[in-house]
Parts: sequence; C-alpha cells; structure tokens
Amino acid sequence: MLGHNSGIVARAISKWGSLSMTLSVLPRRRWNQFRVRTLLILAALATIPFAWVGMKLRQAQRYQQAVTWLESTNGYGPDTDIDDNISWWEKWDDSLFGIKYCYVVLRDKEIEDISRLAGLKNLTRLWVIDTPVRDLAPVSGLAKLSHLEIEGTLVRDLSPLAQMRCLKHLNIRRAVVEDLSPLSDLGSLEDVKLAETPVHDLSPLAHLSHLDSVLLVKTSVTDLSPLAGHPSITQLAISKSPVRDLAPLADATLLTRLTLWDLDVTDLAPLAKLRNLEELHVHEIRVADVTPLKNLSSLKRLSLVDTDVTDLSPLAGLTSLEFLDVSNNRVDDLSSLSNLKSLREIHVRDTAVTHGERESLNRVLPNCKIYVW
Repeated sequence: MLGHNSGIVARAISKWGSLSMTLSVLPRRRWNQFRVRTLLILAALATIPFAWVGMKLRQAQRYQQAVTWLESTNGYGPDTDIDDNISWWEKWDDSLFGIKYCYVVLRDKEIEDISRLAGLKNLTRLWVIDTPVRDLAPVSGLAKLSHLEIEGTLVRDLSPLAQMRCLKHLNIRRAVVEDLSPLSDLGSLEDVKLAETPVHDLSPLAHLSHLDSVLLVKTSVTDLSPLAGHPSITQLAISKSPVRDLAPLADATLLTRLTLWDLDVTDLAPLAKLRNLEELHVHEIRVADVTPLKNLSSLKRLSLVDTDVTDLSPLAGLTSLEFLDVSNNRVDDLSSLSNLKSLREIHVRDTAVTHGERESLNRVLPNCKIYVW
C-alpha cells in the first residue's frame, strides 16, 4: 500500500515539474517573439530617414539639372517672395538640400520642350513668352506655382493646370486657348488676364470665390452673364471684345474698378446701381448720356474719353470725384463741376472748353489743375 502511494506521489511530482518547466518556457518564448517583432519595427523605422534623404537627393539632382539648363537661357532666378502658406519645415528641408524657391522666364524661339521644368518642385512663378511651346504637361506637378504667364505660344490646352491649387495669377496673351473649363476648380485664383485669345465662354470663372480681377482684351467673349453677381470680383476690364450688352453687370455690385474700352455699347444704364465703384474708365464708346452715373457717390476717378458725351451736368453730385478726364469729346461747359470740391485734376484735351471756361472753374476750384494737352 505504501509503495503504491509512493508511486502516485512520484508521478504527481513528475507532472508538476513538467508543467512548471512548460510555464517557465512560455513567457520566455513570448518575450523572444516580442523582441524580434520590436527589432523588425525599429529596423523599418530606421530606414525612413534614409528613404527621405534619398528622395531629397533625387529632387536636388533634378533641380540642379533644370537650373543648369535654365542658366544658359538667362531665365532663372531665386524667388524671395514666398507664399506665407508654405511651412517653415518645407522651407528648411528644401534649403538644406539646396532646392531653392525660384522663378523662371523662358523667352527663346528655339525652346519647344519644357519638360526639365518638372524638376523645379519649388517653382513659384513662370513666364513662357514668344516660344513655340505647345504642351504644359511638364508643369502639372508644380504644386507651388502661384503665377503663370503664357504669351505668344502655341498652347491650346489648359488641362495641366487643373490641379494647381496654389495658382493665384494667370495671364494668357496671344494664344490659341479657347477652353477655360480646367480652371473651374482653382479656388485660389485671384487674377485672370485674357488677351488676344479666342476664349468665348467665361462660365468656368463663375464660382471662383477668390477671383478679384478679370481682364478681357481682344477675346471672343460676347456674354458677361457668368460674371453677374460674382461673389468676389472687384476689378473688371473689357476691351476690343464683341460685348454688346452690359446688363449682366447690373448685379456686379462688388465692383470698385471698371474699364470699358472700344466696345459696341451705347447705354451705361446697367451701371446705375454699382454704388461701390471708385474708378470708371469709358473710352472709345459711343455713349452720350452719363445720367446713369449720377448716383455713384463713391466714384473718385472717372474717364469719359472719345465718346459722344456733351453734357456733364449729371456729374454734379459726385462729391467724391478727384480725377476727371473728358478728352476727345464735344464738351464745352464745365460749370456743373463747380461744387465738386474734391476735384484735383481735370483733362479737357481736344474739347470745346475755352480758356475763359477753364479760368472760371479755377476760381471756384483753386486746388484743381486743368490740363488741355
């Protein structure tokens, strides 16, 4: 009996010993597994700085290749006017590798390919002038480009600009661009100039909430309705374009500066409620009646040059007016201006205003200079 019990105890001790050994080994295995996993993670993390350095070195190499090419064209320069939205970290890490913020002016009739510009990741301003360039695709990845001027090129397609979220100023002159739709989502655009281009549809500009200034010279635009009630435009200039109707401007109440030059327009009535206008320039337009301007009390500068205006009396209440140009008109009477005490400068070149008329006005407005040339 005693022997039997001794056997049971021995087997129990043996099992307990085996269990103890198993329990003691398990945590050690888990710890070893944890250490290996940690080492792998740390090793992976350690490669990140090297990968980043490698990327920056490749960028620096592409940048230097582009600069070497551009220096031969005298079209490269450092840009000190850097957007405040660029973080200090971006500025620091780029300068560490010699990648500078820069501008480029390409003005060479032999330049057709601008693919090397893709290496200038910090290109902020670009002028492409009088070159046979056709394709803007190489600049599509230049995320920091804020100013682009295309003049005298063969560019037709603006779709490479569609993702340029930092683009603020766009000037297209003497080009074959017709379609502005790639600009429709560029909410950062502030200034658009279109000159001597066959653009006819302005609707892509209709909802650009930061757009402040638009210039249209020798375009094919006939319809201004996309600008009606625009949420941000304060400056508009239209010249030598087939615009016949200014009615859409009646709702452009944010306008502070408006230029109308050589248009087939005869009626200024749509401007009657533009109470924020501070500058109005009307040149080479067959307008005779300026009565619609009589309540524009914010006007400080007014040009009515080479029009059919003869009567200035509707301007008598514009007490904020400081500058007036009525050159090349059949105006002969300035007496209606005698109460405009803010007037400092009047131009009456090629009018019927006499020397006596000028002297008479000078007596009541001694601080106003009257120019006859």
